[in-house]
Parts: sequence; C-alpha cells; structure tokens
Amino acid sequence: MADIDFYWDIVMNASSTTEIFINGGFYYYFVYPFLQKNQKSGLVGFTYVAVMLYLKFCPYEMEGITAYAIGILITFFAMNYLDRENKEKNFFLSVTFFLMEWISWGCALLPWDILYEKLILPPEMMNQIWKQFGLYLFLQILSFVLKFFVMAAMVALIHRVYVCKRDKMKREEMFLMLAPSFLAAMGWFVFVY
Repeated sequence: MADIDFYWDIVMNASSTTEIFINGGFYYYFVYPFLQKNQKSGLVGFTYVAVMLYLKFCPYEMEGITAYAIGILITFFAMNYLDRENKEKNFFLSVTFFLMEWISWGCALLPWDILYEKLILPPEMMNQIWKQFGLYLFLQILSFVLKFFVMAAMVALIHRVYVCKRDKMKREEMFLMLAPSFLAAMGWFVFVY
C-alpha cells in the first residue's frame, strides 16, 4: 500500500505545481492589456509563480485560500511597481483574478467530488488500488482541464467586456466594479460559516 501512496502523492504534487505555472501564465495574460508598461508585465506572472511555489513548498501549513490571498497581495505590489499611477485598477485586477481562481476551482470541484464518490469510493473498488489510482489520475486531469477552460473563458470575457483598459480607474469606479464580487464572496462566507 505504501508504494501506491507514493504515486498518489506524485500525481497530486505534479498537478498542483503545474496549476501554479498555468495560473501564473493566466495572470500575466490577464493583466497584460491593462498595465501601462506591457513589456514588463511578465513580472506579475513570474512573481505569482515564485510566491505560490514558495508557499507550496515552505514547511508552514496554511489553508489554500490564505496562500492564494498572499500570492495575489504580493502580485498586487508587483503591479504597483510597474504602474504606480493606477493603484485602483491594480487592486481591481488583483481581486478579480483571486475571485476568478476561486470560481474556476469551484466549477472543477463539483464534478470532481461527484465522480470521486461514484468511481473511487465504492466498496468494490477498495481492493483494486491500481484501478483507483488510474481513476484518480483521470479525475485530476479532468479537473485541470475544466479549471483551464473556465479560467480561459473568464479572462477572454473580461478582456472583451472591459474596453477602457488603459484609462485610469477612479476609486468610485473600483468600488462599483468590485461590489458584485465582494457580495458573492460574502455570500459564500456566510453560507460556509
């Protein structure tokens, strides 16, 4: 049984590490048209990847949402370094990307939970550990693909809808645009706790 646990850990760590790199690429692609110095916006994606890899492999255990919030906060500072004049827009982009990660994770989690319960947890599967592992690998790939397509669709949609990418965002506009996102997050918080 110890041998199969090793492979499960490899799949779990490889998928979460790959997801960090993909999200860093999405973060770069998401903020690229909004920043004034486009050629340096790769720093935002690089910062996100570096911080998230550090938080993943540091010995201190923390919940996922806390790690993602720290990663987004530090990338907010990186965006402010690149575009100091538009802190409101940088804050809006950071919060929006954090919520987009949360939404893509939630969209992939629902089918993953249902399929995990139906395919891997039935009593007849408990003696077929390699079949369970194969199904787990399939579920991880499916989850990764779902997160990828949901995130890609959200980034493309925001790029299409938000036409004033280069304009300076006013504080009132920032609060107005973030209101639905904060209400959704507060609703989730109330529902969970």
